[in-house]
Amino acid sequence: MLEPLGDAHNITKRGKIYVVPGRKYPKIVLNDDSYEKSIQSNDRTFWRCTQYYKTKCASRIITMGNKLIKKYQHNHHPTKPSIENAKVLRVNISNE
Repeated sequence: MLEPLGDAHNITKRGKIYVVPGRKYPKIVLNDDSYEKSIQSNDRTFWRCTQYYKTKCASRIITMGNKLIKKYQHNHHPTKPSIENAKVLRVNISNE
């Protein structure tokens, strides 16, 4: 079952993400979890958990410029991906 992050988590804070080159698309690493690009629109990029196919994890990230919105909890333990060759970006993180 999907567990959206509730209003208690709706806090905007400064944070950093790592952008790691991937085979086909870049990946984002945030808090020991990685996300791959799913959909690109004019002003938004949608990212899904890299464990989506293995565990049906519903965790998503939406980026809009330097704003990042995290949706849904992971259904697995952190993957702790490598951040070698990563570019660090500072973003405003909120859970909506």
